[in-house]
Amino acid sequence: MLKALAEYWPIINVFFGGFFVWVCWSLRQLAKNEIEKSALAQDKRLAQLDGRVDGHDTRLTKVEGHIVEIRNDVEALPTKADFARLEGEVKGVGLNAAAAANGVQRIEGFFLKKGVESA
Repeated sequence: MLKALAEYWPIINVFFGGFFVWVCWSLRQLAKNEIEKSALAQDKRLAQLDGRVDGHDTRLTKVEGHIVEIRNDVEALPTKADFARLEGEVKGVGLNAAAAANGVQRIEGFFLKKGVESA
């Protein structure tokens, strides 16, 4: 049997070499396919994340616009000095109204003394 093995050794060696090359090529193809699947899955996840980031960017831009509007509204609100000035004006109008009411009462009193009645 050793003589037959020695005689056919080159053929057996070529067969095992070919088998080994086929196994290596198959493993390489398997690894290549897995890497491609992984890359596709990663690209899909990146596309999803990209869409979410774009959505957040749009929402942040809208919120930034709202903040600017609120800031402008707050800047347009009256200050304490404005309220103090308004309070002074209201007091002045109140004094004028009181003076006018006193004048109206004097006129009414005058007409009542003269005997003129209102209609």
